Amino acid sequence: MQYRVSANGRRVQCLAPMYDKEAKRTRQKLVLTIDLYDPRDPRPAPEQLAAGTPEQRTAWAAEITKYLDERQERARQNTVRGGIAVVAGIMKKITEDLNSQTPTLSDDDRQRVAAMVRGWAEALHIAPQPAPRKPAERKTPTPTTGEDPRAFGSELVEQARELRRGGMSITAIADKMTTNGHKVSKSWVQKWTSENH
Repeated sequence: MQYRVSANGRRVQCLAPMYDKEAKRTRQKLVLTIDLYDPRDPRPAPEQLAAGTPEQRTAWAAEITKYLDERQERARQNTVRGGIAVVAGIMKKITEDLNSQTPTLSDDDRQRVAAMVRGWAEALHIAPQPAPRKPAERKTPTPTTGEDPRAFGSELVEQARELRRGGMSITAIADKMTTNGHKVSKSWVQKWTSENH
């Protein structure tokens, strides 16, 4: 079976090889013309074919059906592949809009885009990335935050050094300062009361 698609891509002529006894050679015989834009199913029944024996018509109908199925699958694949470029262009425009000084998209539009992206990520088996964590709000700095206490005043350091010179243990100094409202650790007391500081 040979297929000829019209120049505008609308019609397909199905040509079957038929032996011409008088000419003693095989010729192409038009057995069916299919309108690809017709909404009805174009797959033919053997009775619809214009020539051939009942066996030939059955075989040709199966061959034409296979051709149409393969053509439809190729068209579907081309649509999906072509859609990638279309989606990439649209996403670029959406991203540019979102990054502009005066975005056009409303919050509802943004939510719809986000839902589509999540759906695509799920279909592509891409694990969603966790939202970036906001740094925890820091309270008034204290020596336990690991910062140099001298950056916000050396009173605590001097108080700890004086207690240490007075013979108080590191643990006792840490407990006393914590009780007085300055939460400090033993390692902090050791660090800031050592000879190196």
